[in-house]
Amino acid sequence: MHKIAIVTDKLPDGRIGMPYYVSLTIDVFPKTDLIEWECQNRLPKGLELNSRTGVLSGNATESFTGTITVWARRTDVNMSCYKRFLLTVSQGEGEKPAGELRIQKVENSELKLGVNCSIPLKAQGGMPPYKWKVENLPIGMRLVDGQIIGVPAMAGGSFPLEIFLEDREGQTDSYFCWLRIAD
Repeated sequence: MHKIAIVTDKLPDGRIGMPYYVSLTIDVFPKTDLIEWECQNRLPKGLELNSRTGVLSGNATESFTGTITVWARRTDVNMSCYKRFLLTVSQGEGEKPAGELRIQKVENSELKLGVNCSIPLKAQGGMPPYKWKVENLPIGMRLVDGQIIGVPAMAGGSFPLEIFLEDREGQTDSYFCWLRIAD
């Protein structure tokens, strides 16, 4: 029996002029790489959905709030699924009042292979306690008490990190950055 379902829960908010990256994921049986992705609606200028990888990325150049419908199709059998997502792209830093929750710029994103490191994540505004989530951490790295710690075990390259934050009032923010690991 074949099955396919988009399992990504929601899209992080974006900001004009800031890098945006989210890798959409699916549950597919039997496993296959023969998947095509498509967005049925118009995306904000500067963002695009990669039809092979399911990565929605780019630098948005306009504000946007709306629902987009994403389709995933198996190309080896006649089977597809879709999911609707709310996508919001705002003006950027100046748009959020001081009391609203936001993730501050991540410092020390250049690491060395095999060297122990710690990258503190910082929040501004909102109501503690904070809940952090980081996606796409390289092998050897983990999130502990609002810090990315560990010994990088994957060499050479840049890794896209998606950082999510929620406060006790349910306010959320997201942040995208690159983690570079030198040999």
